[in-house]
Amino acid sequence: MQQQFLLYLLESVTTMHKPDGPFELAGPQGRLVLKAPSPGIKNVIAALPGGETEVGLEDLFVRTEGSDSLPVFYYMLAKLRRKGLVGYGVKRGDAWTVMCEPMAAGFALAQEAAVPDRTLVLSRFAITRREGARLILESPLCTCRLVLHDALALVVLHRLAAPVTPAGLQEEFLTTAAEVGDLVQLFYQTGFAVPVEAEATAAHRQWEVQDLWLHYRSRMGGHDDAFGASFRFIGEIEPLPALKPPMSSEYIELFRPDIEKLIADDYPFTLILEERQSLHDYGKPITLQQVGEFLYRAARMRALMEPDPSQGLYFQSSRRSYPSGGIGYELELYLTIGECDGLAAGLYHYQPLEHRLYRLSGETDHTRAMLQTAGNSTEKPCTPQVLISLAARFPRVSWKYSSIAYSVILKNVGVLYQTIYLVATAMDLAPCAIGSGSNLALAQAAGLDPLAENAVGEFLLGTKRISS
Repeated sequence: MQQQFLLYLLESVTTMHKPDGPFELAGPQGRLVLKAPSPGIKNVIAALPGGETEVGLEDLFVRTEGSDSLPVFYYMLAKLRRKGLVGYGVKRGDAWTVMCEPMAAGFALAQEAAVPDRTLVLSRFAITRREGARLILESPLCTCRLVLHDALALVVLHRLAAPVTPAGLQEEFLTTAAEVGDLVQLFYQTGFAVPVEAEATAAHRQWEVQDLWLHYRSRMGGHDDAFGASFRFIGEIEPLPALKPPMSSEYIELFRPDIEKLIADDYPFTLILEERQSLHDYGKPITLQQVGEFLYRAARMRALMEPDPSQGLYFQSSRRSYPSGGIGYELELYLTIGECDGLAAGLYHYQPLEHRLYRLSGETDHTRAMLQTAGNSTEKPCTPQVLISLAARFPRVSWKYSSIAYSVILKNVGVLYQTIYLVATAMDLAPCAIGSGSNLALAQAAGLDPLAENAVGEFLLGTKRISS
C-alpha cells in the first residue's frame, strides 16, 4: 500500500554527481553510489525532491528505459529506502500535508494497510513538538518522525485521540475524504495510529510515557539525534567550572580525618557490604565532626584538573572518591540540617575542594518543609537529622553529551548513593536513600535556577538508635 504515498528525497540528503561519472547520494542513515546511472534512473532521482508516487516514478522510468529494465528501477528504489534516503508524504494540492522522515536505516512502512472498519487510536506515547520552524510528531516506538505542515493533519490527529475507524473519519470530512484517508493510512503505517487492542497488553500498559521516552532516546538505535560525547557547545558556550563558586561568605571549616588511620582501623570491606542497610530511626544528634568526616570520605575533591584537549579533556574536571560519567562531576551536595551537635539548623552548601560548608540560610519555612517531606517519604515517617540533597548542574553534562545527558546524571546519582551508603556504614551511622523529592523545594530554598541546577536525589543521614 505504499503506492498511495508520495516518495521524496529527504532535505538532509546531499547529492554529488558528474555528467558522465558516478552519482552519489548521502544522508544521515546511509550513502548510495550509482556508478553509471542510466537516463531513466537520473530522471527518477530528479523527480524525487518534489515528491512522486511509486507508480508515477515507475511510469517515468518506463518512458525512458522501457518495461524490460524495471528490475533495475525496483533495485534502485529498494536501496534508496533501505539507506533511509527517501521519505513518504501526503499532499493537498501542491502543498505538503505530512512528510515522514526515517530516523533509522532500514525503516519501512507497515505492509498492512488500515482496514476501514477497524478501530484506531493515536498512540499514547506520541508527542508533538516544535523543531525550529517545524511541527514534529514523534514516538519512542516509531523509527520515523512526521512533519506536520497542514491544519488538516492536526484535525485528524485530534480526532484520533479518541477511538475511531478510518471509514468513520472519512464520513466526517466529506470534502477532504480522500486526503483524510491518506493521512490515516500514513499515521497507521508509520505506527502513530494503532489498533485500540494494541495498547491493552500488560507490557504496554505498565510503561509510563516519560519513562519510555527516556529509555529509548538515551539508547542508540531508533532515532537520528546526536548521541554520546558530541561536545556540541564547544566554541559557542563556555563550560561550567568543575568547582562551583562559593554561594555565601559565611562558612564552616570541617573536620579532616586521618585517612591512614582509617585505612588501618576501618571495618573490613566485606563486612561493610554485609552490614549496609537503610536506617532512619535515630539516636542522639549527629555531630559536626561526624558530618565533616563523612563528607571528607564520601565527597571531597581530591584534585582539580585543568582542560587538556590533547588528552580529550575539553573542560575543567576533578578526581573524587566516586566515579562520574565523562568525569563531569555535576552533582552538588546541599545539607539541610535538622539536628546536629555543633551546627545550627538551616541550609548549607558543601565545597568539596576546600572541605567547607557554606551557610545559605538558617531555619526557614522552606528548610522545615524539606525535612518534613523527606521524613514522610520513608517507610516509617521520621524526623531527619540531616537531609543531603544531590543537585545536578545540568550544563556540566549536557555541554558534552547529546541524548544521554540526563541518563548519565541518574547513573551518577546511583553511584554516589552507594558511596554514601558504604561510608555511612563504615562510620556506624544511619543512612537512607529516598526515592523521590520535590522538584522545586531546593531551588526555592537555595535560590537556584531550576533549569541550570536542581535536585535529582535525596539522602537522609543521622546516628543509629542504640537498642536498650
